[in-house]
Amino acid sequence: MQLKIRRDNGNILLFDNGNLHPVQASRAAEYQLDEQAMTATLVWEYRRNPDVFAPSRGSVQRLPNGNTIIGWGSAPVRGYPQATEVTPEKEIVFEMSVPTGMNSFGVYRHVRADSMPGVTVGITDLAPGADFEFTQGD
Repeated sequence: MQLKIRRDNGNILLFDNGNLHPVQASRAAEYQLDEQAMTATLVWEYRRNPDVFAPSRGSVQRLPNGNTIIGWGSAPVRGYPQATEVTPEKEIVFEMSVPTGMNSFGVYRHVRADSMPGVTVGITDLAPGADFEFTQGD
């Protein structure tokens, strides 16, 4: 799967850290561009409630089913989730947290052609003293 900022419809999908906004809140945002008029119009955004602020890193990916997965970059250092997947109507369908203090550059979802799990985690792979919660589902 190729990750694209520019969508097939010409819109741009991006992760906005929120560093330069009056209220520092990170979000996923999609803009429709008019390159002749040199304008960008916000057509969709997702801000988590309560707001998440990731001053660095972060990612966003539109999935084939229309959902959007957002990697909150450095936000988990402050106790926020690492990733949130939302529907086009902004309903949370998946959320993942990691122990406070951990973070990543980005979170991406890829569908394997054979529908097999991409990774198997055994008890010996988990960090001692860290809390992990696993549930069944996609």
